[in-house]
Amino acid sequence: MAVESNKPDGGVMKAQNRSDLGHQSAPAAIPKSPPKSSLYLMTSVFLAGIGIMSAEMAAPRLLAPSFGTTQIIWTNIIGTVLIAMTLGAFIGGRLADRWPSEKAYARVFAIAGLLLAVVPLVSRPVLMAAAEALTAQRASTFVLSLLAVCLFFAPPVFLLGMIGPWAVRLAGANRSDLGRIAGILSGLSALGSILGTFLSSLVAMPLLGTRRTLIATAGLLLATGAWRAFDYRAWTRLSGIVVALGLMLVPWGRIKADATQIYEAESFYQYIEVVESVDGWKYLLLNEGHGHHSVMPPTGYLIDGYWDDISVLPAMTTKTGGSLRVLILGLAGGTMARQLEHFYGETRALSIDGVEIDPGVVEAGKKFFGLGEVKSLNIYVADARPFLNASHGTYELIVADAFRQPYIPFHMVTREFYKGCLDRLAPNGVFAINLGADPASTDLIDAFTATLKSVFPYLYRVTVRSDVALFSNFVYVGSRNPLVLGGMTDLSPELWPVFTQMYKTWEVPQAADSAFVFTDDHSPIELFTERMILRAALSRK
Repeated sequence: MAVESNKPDGGVMKAQNRSDLGHQSAPAAIPKSPPKSSLYLMTSVFLAGIGIMSAEMAAPRLLAPSFGTTQIIWTNIIGTVLIAMTLGAFIGGRLADRWPSEKAYARVFAIAGLLLAVVPLVSRPVLMAAAEALTAQRASTFVLSLLAVCLFFAPPVFLLGMIGPWAVRLAGANRSDLGRIAGILSGLSALGSILGTFLSSLVAMPLLGTRRTLIATAGLLLATGAWRAFDYRAWTRLSGIVVALGLMLVPWGRIKADATQIYEAESFYQYIEVVESVDGWKYLLLNEGHGHHSVMPPTGYLIDGYWDDISVLPAMTTKTGGSLRVLILGLAGGTMARQLEHFYGETRALSIDGVEIDPGVVEAGKKFFGLGEVKSLNIYVADARPFLNASHGTYELIVADAFRQPYIPFHMVTREFYKGCLDRLAPNGVFAINLGADPASTDLIDAFTATLKSVFPYLYRVTVRSDVALFSNFVYVGSRNPLVLGGMTDLSPELWPVFTQMYKTWEVPQAADSAFVFTDDHSPIELFTERMILRAALSRK
């Protein structure tokens, strides 16, 4: 029954029957703890971040043996990954609303792992075709192969891009603290991406190699997805672990199947290969193998390449008994150092500082190119530009040969780099750099010439044409004082034929007034190089 109560102001308040109060619905409480499946969602989001970045960091290593590691390659890879992630996020959000099921979510995760495991397997024939296309300069095949290999990574990354919004939908159902949940999941995804970047680059790939890193990552994703995707959880957990370990232990063949190959390795920086011809010549190849970075003849020291021409230069500016201090920026296997020691080690006070960024290349040089036998050589494992900036003293000869022909590090073609080299030259010193280029690519050659002329008071050029290589070599020689061919009384008899050939193409190069000058701030060397390759490819019939 109703009860009347007199209020102080004389008003009357009617209280409801106790039974009525009991039928009132209490306000919904804000859940303070995540649902039971939140641990799985957080773990899977974290692993998705690891998977995406492991794929992105492994992609350039997978492409390097066929395409190199230029800015163009990185742009293609990063762009492909970002596009796939973006589309995945859009589609994933829509599918999460349609199927807010943890089982569907986990199946997407498992399929992403399966597709990632397929990448290093199905990409091999395409990569081999791409390498052949690059050698033959078939532009259409080269471009299509590059796009195809980049797209290998799009399907798994696309599916992993779905994971974020799908996880938010599952974890945030009927919750009023959705913002907090989304923040936690986004943070875990970012943390996984950070961990995936460092672990794949600094730990997994150096220890396991590129393909096994992808397989191991795929196995982890596949096992995580299978954990909740199927009913037989214990079986799927065990099978996921077995699949991951089994794929990691699968014996892999060589990355490049070449009958002439005697050594291959993946270093922290690049793919390294040593091949030996039937007549005993050894060649050091890097990444796509376009260009010889070191050469070891079966006998003697001359190799009929631009190294021979550079070996003549010390005889033009130094005399018997004098000092010859040399800096080689880009030591590679030591071809230049071996030649200089042979030709000048007995007649000069010779000291060579050889700088090579990749310890893997140094190891290959010691194994196959006699690098450890050069007595006058001091080997420094360092980046050429920082080493130059930190160096002291002067050199009678500075050789910049850190290029991966025809690809050139942008910071080693700039006016500022050349100025640093000029500052380290002795008064009678010379600077030499080799450019591998198509003679028809006048824009690249003019830009190279104009940049060097903006620094060196005197600049000369020697053209070394080859019937075998895709491009010619242009050896640029810069100095403070004019150089005159001739008057070399102590030139080694072995070098006289090289000098005679040099004399035919020795010239003072000229560049168009409108030629581009490379600077640290603006050095689009990749654009010049890719345009040269494409032009050369299209001109072939």
